[in-house]
Amino acid sequence: MVENAHIFQQVLFQGEEVLRVFKPHKGRFWASRLLGHLPGLIMLMVFAIFFVAMIYSTAPADAASPISTGAMIGIILAMILGFPVLFFLLEIIAGRFWLKNRWYCYTNRRVIIQCGILGRNFRFLDLNQAMNSFVRISFLDRLLKKNTGSIKFSTMMNPMLGMGMNMGMSNQMSRGSWGGGGVGMGTMFYFLYVEDPHGILREIQEAAQAHQHSAANLNQNLSNQINNLANQIGNMNQNQQGQNPNNQQWNNNQGNNQNNNQWNNSNQGGWNNNNNNNNNNNNQGGW
Repeated sequence: MVENAHIFQQVLFQGEEVLRVFKPHKGRFWASRLLGHLPGLIMLMVFAIFFVAMIYSTAPADAASPISTGAMIGIILAMILGFPVLFFLLEIIAGRFWLKNRWYCYTNRRVIIQCGILGRNFRFLDLNQAMNSFVRISFLDRLLKKNTGSIKFSTMMNPMLGMGMNMGMSNQMSRGSWGGGGVGMGTMFYFLYVEDPHGILREIQEAAQAHQHSAANLNQNLSNQINNLANQIGNMNQNQQGQNPNNQQWNNNQGNNQNNNQWNNSNQGGWNNNNNNNNNNNNQGGW
């Protein structure tokens, strides 16, 4: 049995088999989770410093000033250090739940994702649709040199993202966010931060090809069975039609037999009358 296959046991169809189970790479995940927000945090700290400095510059410079120099330094340090610490603390807590509940697998029928932070959700994709997919190797993947990347599975209703107007959504997801890559139509089927993504995608596509061949063979067998059944029904109808002339001939023979019986009966009646006449003549002669 495949390791950790029991995680998806409750959502499998009858006859469906888990072929392999994956989990995001921890180092790649935490790098994306923590480092991805640094530009935003730096901008936030710069804005906080500018805002506090503006308030301090507009405050009266007498002893009755509501904000002293020491208090202003404390506020600035709290904004510079407090917000990032609080933010990263929340990110670590949410990231632990995200990573704990995040599992990927593919079966002989579907691609399945388990995700969620406080709860557990499952997402499904037919294995046939996994043929239209691509691998995204980000700057962090190349920087860490862990042979990691993300696999995007596209669908007919949700074509490939990561280009054009949807680049922002894909970049946000690759950096790591509160949604954990699970918010919106554009992030529905991503294997995020997996190790050896090209090998995984090749395995899934080979399984998809095998599934397509199996379905084609099943359809061909079903078509052959239907054709055989239609031929049998046609042969039965031909046999029944071929037996009808024999039945008609047999009915004609019965009619002839009845005529012969009538002819015989009439002949017997005439022969009996002749015998009676002969007997009467003989008796008169004897008399």
